[in-house]
Parts: sequence; C-alpha cells; structure tokens
Amino acid sequence: EGLVEQFDAAQRRVSEGLARLETLTADNPVQAARVAPLRAATERLRDELATVMAHRRQGTIDDALAQARAVALRELRREI
Repeated sequence: EGLVEQFDAAQRRVSEGLARLETLTADNPVQAARVAPLRAATERLRDELATVMAHRRQGTIDDALAQARAVALRELRREI
C-alpha cells in the first residue's frame, strides 16, 4: 500500500473515529462540547494534508514537502 492509499485510509479512519466519539459523548453536554473543536481542528489539518497529498499525487515531491513544512500545518498539529 502506497503513501496515497495510506493517507486515504487514514482520512476514513479519522472521520469514523470522530463520528463514534460524537455518538459516545452525545449524552454528556460537557464532553460533547469538546468534540466540535476537535472536529474543526482535524478538518483543518485534513485540508492542509490534502493539499500536500495533491502535490504528491501530481508527482511534485518538493512542493509537497514544502507544503508539509508550512507553519500553519505545525500549528494545527499542536492544536489537536
């Protein structure tokens, strides 16, 4: 399995995990309130990583690496 396929599979697992977390916390408003910011942060990170993977899919590894090193991406990782 290549990098692109691993990324796609990971995206599905994260989405499924967040959906499960929402289900598990639905009966507890305090916990449920924490899920929304987590989902928002992971979606922003997913979007940034999707840009990196788009560069990789086009075969421009240098562009993908430059994108991966962007400050915004590092900040999103810290936020999560």
